[in-house]
Amino acid sequence: GRSSIYSRQLARVMSQEDMTLFEWLFEDAYLVDVDLSSWTEHIALYLVAPHAAERYGKELRPLFIVEFLRVRSWDCAFHHLDPDPADEDGPRHPIMWRIEHFAVQPVAGGLQFACWGRAEHPRMTIVCERMMIRVMPGQIPERLFPGRLKPPYRFIRPGLDELARDHWGDVSSQSDRS
Repeated sequence: GRSSIYSRQLARVMSQEDMTLFEWLFEDAYLVDVDLSSWTEHIALYLVAPHAAERYGKELRPLFIVEFLRVRSWDCAFHHLDPDPADEDGPRHPIMWRIEHFAVQPVAGGLQFACWGRAEHPRMTIVCERMMIRVMPGQIPERLFPGRLKPPYRFIRPGLDELARDHWGDVSSQSDRS
C-alpha cells in the first residue's frame, strides 16, 4: 500500500479531524501539477502548501498529492480574462495558481470538492467517490526539476513542447515525411 498522511474515505460525512487537515492544506496552497495519466482511476493535484508543510520539518519540504478517486466530473472556471476596472495592468501573477479556499459537501455518489484563490485564479470543482492526501518528499521533484519548487510557485514541469525544444530544438516546424 501507499504511505499516506490521510487515507480516510470522505464519502458523505467529514469529521472535524478531516476538516482540520483540509484547512491546513488549502489555506495557502499552490497548484504545481495536475496528473491525468490515470484519469479512469483518479485525478491528482500536486500542491506546495507552506502552512501545512510546517508540520513536517524543513528537511522534508513536502509536496502534497491530493488524489480524487473515481472522478465523475471535473470543472474548471478560468477568471484571468475577467475585466477588473481596478487593475489596469491585468493580473499580477497569471502563471501562479493559488488556492486559498475550499468547500466539501456530500453529493450523490460521493462528494463535491471545490477550491479557489483570488479573483483572477481558476476555480476548480471535482465530484468523486473519495479522496486521499499523500506526501512526497520535496527532494524527489527537486531532483527531477531543479529549482521549480521555490517561490514564485509555478507548474513544476514545463509543457511537452518546451521539453522537446530543450532536447531537439524547435520540433513544431518539423514534419514526418518518412
